[in-house]
Amino acid sequence: MARGDLTDHEWSLIGPLLPPERGRWARPSGDNRLFVNGMLDVLRTGCPWRDMPECHGKWNSVYVRFRRWAEQGVWDALLQTLGDLGLTDNWQHMLDSTVVRAHSQATGGKGGAHSEGFGRSRGGFTSKIHAQCDNQGRPLGIVLTGGQV
Repeated sequence: MARGDLTDHEWSLIGPLLPPERGRWARPSGDNRLFVNGMLDVLRTGCPWRDMPECHGKWNSVYVRFRRWAEQGVWDALLQTLGDLGLTDNWQHMLDSTVVRAHSQATGGKGGAHSEGFGRSRGGFTSKIHAQCDNQGRPLGIVLTGGQV
């Protein structure tokens, strides 16, 4: 087991939650644990898929399975299940906002200020950018409002 790979205990929790993979008639499918370790390695290090270490299998196979599971909603269901079991600490969120000043001509034509998130405040035309992050500082959502909001 390499550094950063899933432990046996972690795999026993999430392994049954993943869909079983069936290979095409000509080839057997790879091990889900090997693929998940490859996915986690790419996400942890931030490297391109093509630069994924070969110990996790072919990069294209790992990428295709990652995309397929994302399109099928496997990751959302996995996180929801882990949250329902109380295994994630996603209860702490951080909010931050900043004010951005804009030139008066940036609002475009008549009435364009409201549709583009501009507002008139004491400082002139401004916008506020509100960001919500989880407890690790990863962004969850961004909202753009007028400066007077």
